[in-house]
Amino acid sequence: MNLKISNLAQIKEAVIEDSDLVVIVGDNGTGKTLLLESLTLFKEHYRDNLDKLIDTYLDNNFLNIDIETNWDDLIKYYRNTKLENIEDDNKDKSPIKKFLVKIEVENSINVEDFFSNKFELMTYEINDLIKERVLFTEESNVKVELLDIPEVKELYEYEFRFILADDVGILLGGEDEKNLATNVFLIQSEEDLNENNKTLESVETYLPKIVNQETFKKILTRNLKRNFLKYVYGLNSTNGRLLFLPSERNLYMDNALRKTLDQNYNKSKLRYSEYLFNKEYLEFQDSSKRFSHSLISEELRKLFGGTLNFKDNGDVDGLTTTDGNVIKRELFSTKQNRLLPYILIGNPFHNYQEIIIEEPEAHMSLKSMNELLDFIKVLIQRRRKKIYLTTHSDVFFSRLNNFLLTSNDFTTKVYELKKSGSETFLESKTKTEYGYEIDLFSNELEDLYNETITIQNENLDK
Repeated sequence: MNLKISNLAQIKEAVIEDSDLVVIVGDNGTGKTLLLESLTLFKEHYRDNLDKLIDTYLDNNFLNIDIETNWDDLIKYYRNTKLENIEDDNKDKSPIKKFLVKIEVENSINVEDFFSNKFELMTYEINDLIKERVLFTEESNVKVELLDIPEVKELYEYEFRFILADDVGILLGGEDEKNLATNVFLIQSEEDLNENNKTLESVETYLPKIVNQETFKKILTRNLKRNFLKYVYGLNSTNGRLLFLPSERNLYMDNALRKTLDQNYNKSKLRYSEYLFNKEYLEFQDSSKRFSHSLISEELRKLFGGTLNFKDNGDVDGLTTTDGNVIKRELFSTKQNRLLPYILIGNPFHNYQEIIIEEPEAHMSLKSMNELLDFIKVLIQRRRKKIYLTTHSDVFFSRLNNFLLTSNDFTTKVYELKKSGSETFLESKTKTEYGYEIDLFSNELEDLYNETITIQNENLDK
C-alpha cells in the first residue's frame, strides 16, 4: 500500500511505499508519530471496509467475473471428505485439496471504475478521521492519497487450497500465503440443505447433512470471487491485523483503560496510537486468562531472561527467571518493562501481519538494543511479519544498517524526516555499498567530532 500524505501538521509531504521493512528516521518533533498514526488509521479503515466493498460489487456485478475449475473433482472431494468426517467422529482435520482456477473478467473497466470511485470516497472519510483522531482538530488541510490502485486484467490463473472442517470451509491462496487472501466461510446452513440428495445411492443415511452440488458450487464460486478481488485490491495489507507499539508503555493496566473502549474516542483524549495499543492489550488480557502458557515465544523468553507469570485477570504478575528466582512486576528492570508490549504479538486470536514499533531503542542500553534488534530480525525473517520502525538513535540505526547490508531475503524502504524551516518532508534514502546514510546522524556526528577536536587541541595548548 503506497500512500501520499500532505499537510499533516508540520509534515508538508510524505510518500511511503509498502515493503517488508519500513524504517523512518527523524529528529524529535519532526512528526514521526503523527505519520505512523495516520498510516495506521488509513490501513485499519481500508481493511475494515474492503470486504464490504467487495460484497457490494458482487451483489450487483456477480456475472462480470467468471470462474472455471474442475468442479466435478472438487465436488467429489467435498462429498467424500464430508462423509469421512461424519463416519469418524475423532477425525481432527480434513486433507487439503489443491485446485487450479481460471478467472475471467468480462469488463475490467467496470471493476476498476467501481473500486476507484469507492476508494476516492474512502480517502475523504479518512481525511476527516485523521483530523478527529490524530490531529484533534477540524482546521486542517491534511490529504491522504492512495497511489497504487491496480489495473485489472482480463484473465488470471491461480492455485487455491481448500480445507473442510465440519461445516466451515477455509480457502487459501497458493503455496505462498501472501499471494491470495484467506477466506473462511460456512458451507452448510439450514437453508443450504437439499432434500433431493436422498435419491443418491450408497450414502443415503448421511446425505441430509451434505449440501447439494449446485449449492456447494454456488457457495464456493462466490468465495473464490471474493478471494480474487481481495487479492487484487488487498494491496498486501489486508491479511491479518496491524499492531501498533508506541514508544512509552509500561502496561500497568487498570479499569481506566477499559473505559477507553466504552466511550466516544474523541472524549478519551488519548493519542490514536495509545488508544489502539490499549484496545489490543485489553483483548490480549482476555486471551492470557486461558493461554498464558503459550503466549510468549522462546525468543521473547530469552530477552526477558525467564518466563512471565500472569494474574487471574490476564495482567502480568511477574517473572520467573531461568535460575528460578521470582521478580515481581513492580521490580522489573527498564529493559523488561520496555519489552512488555511485545507480548501482544503472541495473541492466539489475532494474526498480526504488520507491526509498527515506535522507537524500539528507547531507554535501552546498547546490549539490550542489540538483543531487541535480533528479536526484530526473527519477526521479519522467520515469522514473515511486516515491520515499521521509527528511530532517532544513530547507534540503533548503525546496527540495523549492518543487518540490512547482510540480508537480501526481504524488501526494505528507509526514509528520513527532514526539516525545512518550520516544515518537514519525508525523503526516501538510497542503499549504497555502505548501507543507508542518514543526514541527521552524519551532521550531528561531524559537529561532535569537530567540537571534540577543538576542545582537545585547546587543552593541549594550555
